[in-house]
Amino acid sequence: MTRLKVLAITTILLFWLTQPLATAANPKYGQPCKKAGLEKTYDQVTYICLKVKKKLIWTGKQSSGIGEKTSVVSKESIPTITTPVPTSFQDLYANRKGIAYGAWLKTSNIMKTSEAFVPTTEVFIGPKTKPWNTNTEYIFRLVSRAFPNATLQEKVIVFFYNYKDLNWAQSQVRSKLSEQDYLELSANENNHLVDSNCQPELKDCLGSKAVATRAPTNLAIMLIGVSNNPGMFVFGGSSYGDPGLEESNKKGLLIAHEYFHTLQDKTLVGKSLDRTDWPPPWVIEGSANFVENATVNFDSFSKYFSWRGNSMGNLVNAKGVTESFVADFMDLSHYKDNWSGFNKDWYYHLGSRIMEALVSIKGPESIMAFHEQMGSKIGFQNAFINTFGISYDEAIPIVAKTVAANFNGQN
Repeated sequence: MTRLKVLAITTILLFWLTQPLATAANPKYGQPCKKAGLEKTYDQVTYICLKVKKKLIWTGKQSSGIGEKTSVVSKESIPTITTPVPTSFQDLYANRKGIAYGAWLKTSNIMKTSEAFVPTTEVFIGPKTKPWNTNTEYIFRLVSRAFPNATLQEKVIVFFYNYKDLNWAQSQVRSKLSEQDYLELSANENNHLVDSNCQPELKDCLGSKAVATRAPTNLAIMLIGVSNNPGMFVFGGSSYGDPGLEESNKKGLLIAHEYFHTLQDKTLVGKSLDRTDWPPPWVIEGSANFVENATVNFDSFSKYFSWRGNSMGNLVNAKGVTESFVADFMDLSHYKDNWSGFNKDWYYHLGSRIMEALVSIKGPESIMAFHEQMGSKIGFQNAFINTFGISYDEAIPIVAKTVAANFNGQN
């Protein structure tokens, strides 16, 4: 098996916009479709074909028009402080209504009593770019307080850029890296290290990512695409809203997400790991999705719970999130194709529900411990039992039953 020297953990918040706008067998947001009003379900998400300024495109069934926000209603009722929280895998299902509160509370308690340690940080903002949030160091400190024992990168360099500053960003990134580091990182991103965050057909940058170099430089690079609107994309003259993404941009959850990726990188990059020594994509992105919310909203469970639903958009109302679907999603046989058979949105949102369940039992420190175990080349199964005290095969049916029941609001 090919050994990977450099890990580029990529977060494209709107994956579908990174692809060319071309008709496909399976619908994707923003892609052309053939008949107005046509509905199609793919990976438990229902899409509808809408005519926008003479162009037919796929969009979520609940997408809204200019100036409106998507209205989503979670099937889960908000827990109260009297809701029992899980204490072990044995009572995880019975106390499933307390998972969200338990995971948030464990994270909040650690943050309230720990110090913040952050690496040397440099921030560069494009000359025509106005980021939606620039409290970079403050947000880094929030994440660090949740993981006070994490090993830090030696240096983090952050670039904010919009579509007009794309050339500036490409030049700046190259100037801050050695030729070897730049070529390795770029190759890992199919030679689109910087511009893969942007969509030329929209003249917008809706993606972000964190990448890391290996020794001796040990740099973390955060590439933050700054969208024209904080939670909207414009296509064919109309705007389509995403309230979860708007909040993520304005409150800095996006920055927290990418900074957490730099901590993950530190446990994995440069260790010549085989593919099955890397965490699955749903662990990588699900962890970051949980962390961004739990750290930025550490002082308000209601805000944590609200964003948890809003960020999912149309996925909140997805049908078919059954116990068997979750169990299949967790099945390690998907290492063979890196979970490519699943809608990538599930990496973030179903992945975060699984990680949230684990955190509700073992606390947020278990996330970093699990990554560190994976980085020691012992494989997923051994890393899991060492971290969570139960074999992965035993955990799958418990977690799958629990997460599916919560997702569908089952009492």
